[in-house]
Amino acid sequence: AELAAIRAKDKSPQPTPAYQQVLEKQLAAMNCRIEELREHLEEEMTNSDALMASHEEVLEVVEKLKNEKSHLHERLSKKEVKLKKQESKRKKAVAAQQKAEALLQASKVELESKLQDKESEQQKMEEYWQATNAELEAKLTDSVSKFMEALSALQMLEASGKEKDAHIKEKEEAFVRRTSDLERELGEAEASVKEKEKRLKEKEEASFIRTTDLERELEEAKAQ
Repeated sequence: AELAAIRAKDKSPQPTPAYQQVLEKQLAAMNCRIEELREHLEEEMTNSDALMASHEEVLEVVEKLKNEKSHLHERLSKKEVKLKKQESKRKKAVAAQQKAEALLQASKVELESKLQDKESEQQKMEEYWQATNAELEAKLTDSVSKFMEALSALQMLEASGKEKDAHIKEKEEAFVRRTSDLERELGEAEASVKEKEKRLKEKEEASFIRTTDLERELEEAKAQ
């Protein structure tokens, strides 16, 4: 518009100095704008490359979490197999206990029969039997108590394993939802992934400690 006004005012077939000055000024302004746009484009491309690199890092973290989840599932499966074996041992122990009780009852009948045949030694044998029976009942009660404690610990471990599996599944679903908003919450997603790794490691260590304690208690119960 400014150039048209100058041409209309001068009415000259050739560009006047004023016209050329305005034209050069506008060309210089356009060149400055082009340079600004070029710099802005380069900055945007740099930011895009950084964003893509961060995205790749998050994808690597996601893959690592998937691998850790698979490893945890495998460990839980092994724990279930181990629990089944321990349950089988428990049933055998109960059967052995019942057999011992039957033998104890048979021995009691036999001793009572002998006591009736030996009136002269009746009092002595009766005292001996009472002491033996009390000792056996105390040992049996102690074994049953330790066995029930071990069984309770096994049940708690099994419940803890199921709860841990559900917790892992819940964390995985939450992480998938967060990755869908990666462009908007990239920084928060990285912090969340690190926190989840820490919690999974703590839970795994706690589960390992509990399992070790349970195995020690079972060995003690077995020894008793």
